[in-house]
Amino acid sequence: KQWYQRRVLGLNSEKEIGFAIRNIHGVRSGLFTPDAAFEMTVKRQIETLAPPSMKCIQQVSTELHEVIMKCIDKIKNYPKLQVEIDNLVCGHLRNCEQNCREQVQQLVEVELSYINTNHDDFIGFTSYGPSLS
Repeated sequence: KQWYQRRVLGLNSEKEIGFAIRNIHGVRSGLFTPDAAFEMTVKRQIETLAPPSMKCIQQVSTELHEVIMKCIDKIKNYPKLQVEIDNLVCGHLRNCEQNCREQVQQLVEVELSYINTNHDDFIGFTSYGPSLS
């Protein structure tokens, strides 16, 4: 769990959250740590997940296309069947790839729309407020 947090959030994220909390508090310290600093950092991290996800979709699609081409090569004796299988299966693969891209994009948008700061994984960040002021 700790490796995952370090890997996803990065080594500077805790410092970024601390600086953001200090900037939001200003010269006086408040009683409660604002969620805005945490949300800003988390949203930035969530946005970084979209490009690798899209790249993964592309790589899987490319690999599946190569497998399809290898399978089609096995039926060289039936050129019309080859063409029909190529059109149908590759067309279906393109549709599925597009649907997958849309789903990943929607998931990222949903995650960005609401950051659940009451989740147990985020409780540790509330300790930054009093110690930084």
